Parts: sequence; C-alpha cells; structure tokens
Amino acid sequence: MRSLTGPKAPEKAADLIIVHPDVRCMLLTQKAYAEAGRAFAYWAALNIDKELSHEDEATRREAADFVALLTPVIKAFLTGNAFEGTNMAMQIYGGHGFIAEWGMEQYVRDARINMIYEGTNSQALDLIGRKILGDMGAKLERFGKLVAEFVEAGVKPEMQEFINPLARYREEGAEAHHGNRHAGHAES
Repeated sequence: MRSLTGPKAPEKAADLIIVHPDVRCMLLTQKAYAEAGRAFAYWAALNIDKELSHEDEATRREAADFVALLTPVIKAFLTGNAFEGTNMAMQIYGGHGFIAEWGMEQYVRDARINMIYEGTNSQALDLIGRKILGDMGAKLERFGKLVAEFVEAGVKPEMQEFINPLARYREEGAEAHHGNRHAGHAES
C-alpha cells in the first residue's frame, strides 16, 4: 500500500510499512520497550555485581536493597512489555493476512506464558508486603533518594519531557509518604 501522504518509494510496487502511522507507532513502541527493558536489566545486573563484589560494605548493602526492591518490578516490566511488543509484531504482520510461517504467534504464546511463570505479573504482594513494608519503606526511601539525585543532577534539555514528570511523581510520592507518616502518628 502507498502512504496516505503520497508515495514514498514511487519506483516500487508499494511503500515500506514504516511509512504508515499506526505501524510506525507500533514499531517505535516495540523499540522503546526493548531499549528500556535492556537498560533496566543492565542496571539490575550492575547492582548485582556491586552487591557481590564491591569493596565497600555500605555500597554492597545498598545495591542488594535496590535489587531486592526492584526485582518484582523488573519481572513485570520485562514480561508485560514483551507480551505487548509481540502482540504488536503480530498485528504488523497481520497487514498482509495472518500467516504462521514467520513464527510470530509462537513468540506471542511464549511471551504470554512468561507472564504466568512464578506469577511474574502479580508481584504487588511481594513488592508491597516484603520489599516495602518489610523494612518500613527504608529500601523504597533509598531508591527515592537515588531518583532525586538523578533529577537534581540536571540533564540535557531534550530530556526534560521525561525528567519533569519523574520529578512530579517523586514529589507526589514524598507528599503521600509524609502525609501517611503524620497520620499514623496522630492516631497513635
């Protein structure tokens, strides 16, 4: 098919599928999920390395806390986005009629089963019960400080669309945390 805004490759029988807005959106979303997932996994691996081999005990403890806190988040983030990404890929292939020869439907099934293994996308009890409440929010508070340092360090202007919402969410979380802490003291 041709682009809605006119042929992009007039010498060919059709334009590349990436010129179609819906397809482009799906491809770029898949790319964003893959890149974010890879960065998240590398960050976790770096912290596992620190936990296991850093010479400073405090650094080892902090890294262990970050890994413990974020493992349920990482599991859900990676498996949930993999499923969404493979569904988008199957939709993209669907543009020429559903076919099995590319194997995409198997990838979708594999990605879906990953969400079921060990309840990877039902991590709320683990995250809240064991990771956050288990130490009265100490791990979460240390992670919040890491986020604050990142926000306060300043970034390139083109990153502001990502940093500003993060700063707002952090402020809202801090307000909620302090509000709950004060409410608990008032009831005691």
